[in-house]
Amino acid sequence: MIENHRHFIFVFPTEYEAIGVFGNKIKGNLTHFSICDNCKVTIKILEAGPPFFQVEYQKFIVENKFSTSDIIVLVGIAGSNDPNIGIGDVVNIVSEQFLDLGSWNEDGTFIPWDELPFRKSMDDVNFFILEPLLMNCQNASGATVSASSGYDPIFKKLYHNQDLQIENMEGAAFALVNKIYGINGHQIRSVSNFVGPRDTSNWDIDKALSTLRLEISKFLDLCGRGYHDS
Repeated sequence: MIENHRHFIFVFPTEYEAIGVFGNKIKGNLTHFSICDNCKVTIKILEAGPPFFQVEYQKFIVENKFSTSDIIVLVGIAGSNDPNIGIGDVVNIVSEQFLDLGSWNEDGTFIPWDELPFRKSMDDVNFFILEPLLMNCQNASGATVSASSGYDPIFKKLYHNQDLQIENMEGAAFALVNKIYGINGHQIRSVSNFVGPRDTSNWDIDKALSTLRLEISKFLDLCGRGYHDS
C-alpha cells in the first residue's frame, strides 16, 4: 500500500471515462484537487487510440516535472478476453503488448511487429511489465489494439494461442512512453464488454464506470484518509 505518497496523477483516454470516475470534480482536461492537507490529485484527459494517446501523454510528461515518487495511473474501460473476468470487474493490468502492430499476409496470417525482419527499435518494444496498484483487484494481461477486434476472423487470428485477458487501445503506448522516460506507471481497467463479434447491445459501459469509480474512490480514501467524491 502506497500510504505515505502524496501526489497521484490519473490519465484518462476520454472525458467520458474521467467524468464517469471523478464526476463533477473534473474541470476541463486538466484538474487538480486535494484529498487532505498533504495529499493531492492531478487528472489529465488525453486522447483515445495508440498514436494519439502516445503523443498527448508524451507531451504531458515532457511539460511537467513529476517526481520519481509521484504515482501515474492510466485509468479506463476495456474489453475482456477471459470468461473469468466479467463485465464490471476492475483489474490491474500487469503486462502489455501491441497486439495488431505488424503485417498481414495474403493468406490471412499475421506477423507480429517483433518478428518483422526490418524492425529496428529498443529491446522488448512490444512487451511491457507494469506493477499492480489496487490490492483487492485481480491482475491481468493487456493487449493494445489500434482497432477493436470485433470482426470474428481477425479476432481469432490476433488472439490465436495468445494468453491475453484484457483488450484496450492505450496501454502499450502508455507503457512505451514510461519505458522511455523511466516512469513506473500503473494501469487500472474496468470491463465494459467481452471482445469478439461486435454487439454493442451486450456492452455495459455504465456498470464498468460505476465499479471503476468505486475502486478508485476506495483507494484514494485509504491513501488520503478523507477523500469522498461529491
